Amino acid sequence: MNRVDIRRVGISVLGPLTIVDSAARLSPRETIILAALAAKAGEVLGPDQLADVVWGNSPPQSWHKNLQSCIVRLRKVLGPESIETSPQGYRLNLPHDDVDARQFETLAVRGRELLTLGEPERAAYTLSQALALWRVALSTSSRSGSRERSRRRGSANSASTPRSGGWTRPFSPATTATS
Repeated sequence: MNRVDIRRVGISVLGPLTIVDSAARLSPRETIILAALAAKAGEVLGPDQLADVVWGNSPPQSWHKNLQSCIVRLRKVLGPESIETSPQGYRLNLPHDDVDARQFETLAVRGRELLTLGEPERAAYTLSQALALWRVALSTSSRSGSRERSRRRGSANSASTPRSGGWTRPFSPATTATS
Protein backbone atom coordinates (compact mmCIF):
# COMPACT_ATOMS: atom_id res chain seq x y z
CA MET A 1 0.00 0.00 0.00
CA ASN A 2 1.16 3.52 -0.71
CA ARG A 3 1.60 5.80 2.25
CA VAL A 4 -0.04 9.20 2.13
CA ASP A 5 1.21 12.19 4.15
CA ILE A 6 -1.46 12.81 6.84
CA ARG A 7 -1.25 16.57 6.24
CA ARG A 8 -2.43 16.07 2.65
CA VAL A 9 -4.86 13.18 2.90
CA GLY A 10 -8.44 13.75 1.88
CA ILE A 11 -11.33 11.35 2.20
CA SER A 12 -14.30 11.62 -0.12
CA VAL A 13 -17.48 9.95 1.08
CA LEU A 14 -19.99 11.98 -0.95
CA GLY A 15 -20.11 9.34 -3.67
CA PRO A 16 -17.94 6.24 -3.82
CA LEU A 17 -15.42 6.34 -0.96
CA THR A 18 -12.02 7.45 -2.20
CA ILE A 19 -8.79 8.61 -0.66
CA VAL A 20 -7.78 11.73 -2.54
CA ASP A 21 -4.31 11.69 -4.11
CA SER A 22 -3.75 8.05 -3.26
CA ALA A 23 -3.33 5.03 -5.46
CA ALA A 24 -3.97 2.78 -2.46
CA ARG A 25 -6.59 0.08 -2.84
CA LEU A 26 -8.69 -0.76 0.19
CA SER A 27 -10.37 -4.07 0.85
CA PRO A 28 -14.17 -4.02 1.22
CA ARG A 29 -13.80 -4.30 5.02
CA GLU A 30 -11.28 -1.47 5.15
CA THR A 31 -13.56 0.67 2.99
CA ILE A 32 -16.54 0.06 5.28
CA ILE A 33 -14.50 0.80 8.41
CA LEU A 34 -13.08 3.98 6.90
CA ALA A 35 -16.56 5.09 5.78
CA ALA A 36 -17.91 4.52 9.30
CA LEU A 37 -15.05 6.44 10.89
CA ALA A 38 -15.37 9.28 8.34
CA ALA A 39 -19.14 9.51 8.84
CA LYS A 40 -18.57 9.94 12.57
CA ALA A 41 -15.30 11.85 12.21
CA GLY A 42 -14.10 13.17 15.53
CA GLU A 43 -16.17 10.64 17.47
CA VAL A 44 -14.92 7.41 18.97
CA LEU A 45 -16.52 4.27 17.54
CA GLY A 46 -16.26 1.17 19.67
CA PRO A 47 -15.05 -2.13 18.28
CA ASP A 48 -18.58 -3.56 18.65
CA GLN A 49 -20.01 -0.69 16.58
CA LEU A 50 -17.47 -1.23 13.80
CA ALA A 51 -18.02 -4.99 13.88
CA ASP A 52 -21.74 -4.40 13.50
CA VAL A 53 -21.15 -2.18 10.47
CA VAL A 54 -18.86 -4.75 8.82
CA TRP A 55 -20.49 -8.06 9.73
CA GLY A 56 -23.96 -7.18 10.99
CA ASN A 57 -25.44 -9.70 13.41
CA SER A 58 -23.06 -12.52 12.50
CA PRO A 59 -19.42 -11.51 13.05
CA PRO A 60 -16.82 -14.27 12.82
CA GLN A 61 -15.20 -15.47 16.01
CA SER A 62 -12.00 -13.71 14.96
CA TRP A 63 -13.76 -10.36 14.33
CA HIS A 64 -11.66 -8.46 16.88
CA LYS A 65 -8.39 -9.57 15.30
CA ASN A 66 -9.75 -8.89 11.79
CA LEU A 67 -10.82 -5.39 12.87
CA GLN A 68 -7.39 -4.64 14.33
CA SER A 69 -5.73 -5.81 11.09
CA CYS A 70 -7.94 -3.45 9.08
CA ILE A 71 -7.03 -0.53 11.36
CA VAL A 72 -3.32 -1.31 10.93
CA ARG A 73 -3.68 -1.36 7.12
CA LEU A 74 -5.68 1.90 7.15
CA ARG A 75 -2.93 3.55 9.20
CA LYS A 76 -0.37 2.44 6.63
CA VAL A 77 -2.38 4.19 3.93
CA LEU A 78 -3.46 7.30 5.84
CA GLY A 79 -0.53 7.76 8.20
CA PRO A 80 0.16 6.43 11.69
CA GLU A 81 -1.67 9.25 13.51
CA SER A 82 -4.73 9.16 11.25
CA ILE A 83 -6.68 6.75 13.46
CA GLU A 84 -6.42 7.11 17.22
CA THR A 85 -6.97 4.18 19.54
CA SER A 86 -8.57 4.80 22.91
CA PRO A 87 -9.93 2.47 25.58
CA GLN A 88 -13.40 3.04 24.03
CA GLY A 89 -12.43 2.35 20.41
CA TYR A 90 -11.17 4.20 17.34
CA ARG A 91 -11.42 7.78 16.10
CA LEU A 92 -10.52 9.25 12.73
CA ASN A 93 -7.98 11.98 13.47
CA LEU A 94 -7.84 14.17 10.37
CA PRO A 95 -8.26 17.92 9.98
CA HIS A 96 -11.90 18.99 9.62
CA ASP A 97 -11.70 19.82 5.92
CA ASP A 98 -10.01 16.55 4.98
CA VAL A 99 -13.40 14.78 4.87
CA ASP A 100 -15.65 16.09 2.10
CA ALA A 101 -18.82 15.48 4.12
CA ARG A 102 -17.57 17.90 6.76
CA GLN A 103 -16.74 20.46 4.05
CA PHE A 104 -20.29 20.03 2.75
CA GLU A 105 -21.80 20.63 6.18
CA THR A 106 -19.69 23.77 6.70
CA LEU A 107 -20.67 25.19 3.30
CA ALA A 108 -24.35 24.33 3.77
CA VAL A 109 -24.46 26.08 7.15
CA ARG A 110 -22.69 29.11 5.68
CA GLY A 111 -25.13 29.18 2.74
CA ARG A 112 -28.10 29.21 5.11
CA GLU A 113 -26.47 32.00 7.13
CA LEU A 114 -26.00 34.07 3.98
CA LEU A 115 -29.66 33.59 3.04
CA THR A 116 -30.69 34.74 6.51
CA LEU A 117 -28.47 37.81 6.10
CA GLY A 118 -30.23 38.67 2.83
CA GLU A 119 -27.34 37.78 0.52
CA PRO A 120 -28.93 35.34 -1.96
CA GLU A 121 -26.17 35.58 -4.60
CA ARG A 122 -23.42 34.71 -2.12
CA ALA A 123 -25.65 32.00 -0.63
CA ALA A 124 -26.24 30.49 -4.08
CA TYR A 125 -22.52 30.47 -4.79
CA THR A 126 -21.67 28.89 -1.43
CA LEU A 127 -24.40 26.26 -1.75
CA SER A 128 -23.29 25.44 -5.31
CA GLN A 129 -19.79 24.80 -3.90
CA ALA A 130 -21.34 22.41 -1.37
CA LEU A 131 -23.29 20.57 -4.06
CA ALA A 132 -20.18 20.33 -6.26
CA LEU A 133 -18.57 18.11 -3.60
CA TRP A 134 -21.07 15.35 -4.41
CA ARG A 135 -19.63 12.98 -7.02
CA VAL A 136 -22.87 11.35 -8.12
CA ALA A 137 -24.89 12.49 -11.11
CA LEU A 138 -28.41 12.35 -9.68
CA SER A 139 -30.22 12.46 -13.02
CA THR A 140 -28.07 9.64 -14.38
CA SER A 141 -28.50 7.58 -11.19
CA SER A 142 -32.27 7.85 -11.24
CA ARG A 143 -32.51 6.91 -14.93
CA SER A 144 -30.19 3.94 -14.60
CA GLY A 145 -32.02 2.91 -11.41
CA SER A 146 -35.28 2.83 -13.36
CA ARG A 147 -33.68 0.70 -16.07
CA GLU A 148 -32.26 -1.65 -13.41
CA ARG A 149 -35.66 -2.02 -11.71
CA SER A 150 -37.28 -2.75 -15.07
CA ARG A 151 -34.61 -5.29 -15.93
CA ARG A 152 -35.04 -7.07 -12.59
CA ARG A 153 -38.81 -7.20 -12.95
CA GLY A 154 -38.37 -8.85 -16.32
CA SER A 155 -36.08 -11.50 -14.88
CA ALA A 156 -37.63 -12.04 -11.46
CA ASN A 157 -37.16 -15.80 -11.69
CA SER A 158 -33.49 -15.68 -12.65
CA ALA A 159 -30.65 -16.65 -10.33
CA SER A 160 -29.63 -12.99 -10.03
CA THR A 161 -29.61 -11.61 -6.51
CA PRO A 162 -28.84 -8.13 -5.27
CA ARG A 163 -25.36 -9.26 -4.19
CA SER A 164 -24.57 -11.05 -7.46
CA GLY A 165 -25.93 -8.02 -9.31
CA GLY A 166 -23.13 -5.96 -7.79
CA TRP A 167 -25.06 -4.37 -4.96
CA THR A 168 -23.41 -4.03 -1.64
CA ARG A 169 -24.77 -3.28 1.79
CA PRO A 170 -24.78 0.51 1.87
CA PHE A 171 -23.16 2.20 4.81
CA SER A 172 -25.51 4.19 6.94
CA PRO A 173 -24.38 6.24 9.90
CA ALA A 174 -27.47 4.89 11.70
CA THR A 175 -25.87 1.44 11.68
CA THR A 176 -23.16 2.71 14.00
CA ALA A 177 -25.56 3.44 16.82
CA THR A 178 -24.49 2.04 20.14
CA SER A 179 -25.58 -1.55 20.55
